[in-house]
Amino acid sequence: ADRERAAGLQVRGVGGRDASHYPLTLAVTLREGRLRLVLKHRPDVCEPADADHVLGQLALALEALAHRPDMLTGALGLSVTAPSLVGGEPRERAGGAVASGDSGDSGASSPCGTSPASSPSGLSSPSGLSGLSGPSSLSGIAARVAATAAARPDAVALRPLSGGPHVTYAELVSRAADMAARLRAEGAGPERVVGVLLPRSTDLVVALLGTLWAGAAFLPLHPDW
Repeated sequence: ADRERAAGLQVRGVGGRDASHYPLTLAVTLREGRLRLVLKHRPDVCEPADADHVLGQLALALEALAHRPDMLTGALGLSVTAPSLVGGEPRERAGGAVASGDSGDSGASSPCGTSPASSPSGLSSPSGLSGLSGPSSLSGIAARVAATAAARPDAVALRPLSGGPHVTYAELVSRAADMAARLRAEGAGPERVVGVLLPRSTDLVVALLGTLWAGAAFLPLHPDW
């Protein structure tokens, strides 16, 4: 500091700017006893209208959490449909496996390329799903997987990061449907939470998807905690 003053230099302020490679980034900080939420987005991936929509839905959910904690999530009227209807097939990492995204589906998308919360229509039910809550009542990723399995059962659904054989949508559906049936036999269903204690693996994806098809919610548990 003494050298800067001797040279006639003075620091008037320090600022910073960060960036993210994610389509959407939600930063939560505590400032003067209040939470501050900032949602950043990549305009080349996520339309400004879509990012604004996500932020509005988040605000609606937080307001309900603060003032109406007994209200069911399904009664909030949240919408994940993208205002711009622009986006691509989702590519998601889950449980140590990579969703291939080669389903061939090119329907309307949700904000910033996430999967739409809509049930498949005009598609036959994948083998093994009869008797469950059924693809007709599914939404979100559960509906997308069911629809893709019906349309392209031989497409690759998962590529395990640890190597090993790829898993097709037909195989994934078969295993997840068996898991859903077992869970329902044990009492899993709407308004029930299923704890899932598995490492990152194809089995984890099967368990999560099976729980959704059983109509329950899942609670991931870390094996080391």
